[in-house]
Amino acid sequence: MNNVEKGNQFEKKSLEIIENLKEEGLFGVKDFIQITPKAKRYSELRKAEIEFDLIIEFKPPNADRPMMTYFIECKNYGKRVPVEQVQKFHSDILQVSGVNAKGIIISKGAFQKSAYNFAESTGMMIIEGDCK
Repeated sequence: MNNVEKGNQFEKKSLEIIENLKEEGLFGVKDFIQITPKAKRYSELRKAEIEFDLIIEFKPPNADRPMMTYFIECKNYGKRVPVEQVQKFHSDILQVSGVNAKGIIISKGAFQKSAYNFAESTGMMIIEGDCK
């Protein structure tokens, strides 16, 4: 299995876990939640779309835009996730989002210390461990 296939499998498993959490009502407002895999958002800076592994949007009925958006990046690396990956993800979010956005990185393995520090400094959530 190549790296793309491994990554796609990990993204699919992460999506299943999030959908199960939604169905169990653990987000609190399950009727207002939309989960989109391989979601694309337009970046004015790039004049192109950026693809995110998953996006969770909390959007009440009749609202013009979501009240909160979670951008999720899935990493299935055989080594520690480098800070450059966290920085790129942060930059991607800033290019497409408003003020009510949160970044979450789900990784099968650990992160470099500088990646932890950057994520903490920017308010990103890190989730480590094998998705079972």
